[in-house]
Amino acid sequence: MIRPARMSDYKACEILDLAMAEFSENFFNEKDYHKKIEKFYEFFGKEKTRFCLDNLFVYEKDNQIISICCAYGDREYNDDALKQYLKNINSNYEIIKECDKNEFYIDSVAIIPSYRKMGILKEMLEYAINIAKNKGYKKITLITKSSQIYERYGFKVINECKEFENYFKMLKEI
Repeated sequence: MIRPARMSDYKACEILDLAMAEFSENFFNEKDYHKKIEKFYEFFGKEKTRFCLDNLFVYEKDNQIISICCAYGDREYNDDALKQYLKNINSNYEIIKECDKNEFYIDSVAIIPSYRKMGILKEMLEYAINIAKNKGYKKITLITKSSQIYERYGFKVINECKEFENYFKMLKEI
């Protein structure tokens, strides 16, 4: 069952970190895994951030979260809280805007390894596409190293990302 994330979904931070470990370690400037996850969790409760509850949904099976997706449109978030956090810790880390105007953006999809190749990615993408359609978006995008996976679901590579080496921005008209 796919549902919106809740504050009680602390485990979802650990799953999301499967897809975002490189980002989260650099952004939070934290090598200790548990401290990093705690910092991630703090952003769940902050409004209008990329990682706020409004932009997260989870796949739950047998009362266990096995997948999470972070997806939002250009109107659903801003980076003010992230920038303030970086300022507070005196970090020079630069936040890159990945979601362009009038796009709905799939920031991250993470699935516990033992549940991969079971059709969950397809369901999570369909759920994100329905959210995008309901919000009036006509295109959905994502950035990935593994373009062939998303090509199966109708996404097309539109360019190679200058900000991220070996990553591609992909687009699907909806």
